[in-house]
Amino acid sequence: MTSSRRTSAATRLVEAALTLLCADGVGGVSVQRVADAAGVSKGLVHYHFADKDALLAACAEALVRDLVSRDELARREATAATLLDALWRSVASSLADGRRRAFAALCAESPAGVRDVLVRAVRDRHAAAVAVLTTFESVMGWTPRVPRTTLAAAYVALVDGLAVDAAVRPDADHRHAFDAFW
Repeated sequence: MTSSRRTSAATRLVEAALTLLCADGVGGVSVQRVADAAGVSKGLVHYHFADKDALLAACAEALVRDLVSRDELARREATAATLLDALWRSVASSLADGRRRAFAALCAESPAGVRDVLVRAVRDRHAAAVAVLTTFESVMGWTPRVPRTTLAAAYVALVDGLAVDAAVRPDADHRHAFDAFW
C-alpha cells in the first residue's frame, strides 16, 4: 500500500470517528463503529490505530487543527468592520457541526491515552486565541486591561461553553453571548 493511500485511509477513519464523536460523544466511538461507518474492517482500523485511545488522539489533533484554522481564516479576513462577524462565523460553523462540542467532550472525559495530545491541543487553542485577541487589538485599536493570556483563556472558555449550551439549547441565539464577551 502506498504512503498516500495509507494516509488517505487513516484520514477517512479519523473523519468517520469524528462524525461519531460529534453525534454521540466519546462513548459513541468504538473501533467497530468506526470501521462500520468507514465501510472497512475492524482490522484496518487497528492497522492504523493501536486502540480507541490512539484513534481519539488523532481525532483531537484533527479537531484542534480545524478549530485553529477556522479562527486563523477569520483573523486573516479581518477589518474593523468585519472582524466580529468573521469570528462569529468561525464559532457558529463549529457549533453547528458539533466539532467544538466534540473537542470539549474529549477534554472532559480525557481518556488516559489522549491526555498528552489534549494538553498540546489546548495550548494550541490558547495560542490561537491570543492571536485572535492580538488581531482584535490591532484592528479595533483596543488595549485590554488584563493580560492577553487571561483573555485568551476566557475566550476559549466562552466558545467551549457555547458548544455545550448549543447541545442543550440548539435553538438559542448564542450570538448574543459571543457579542457580550467582546
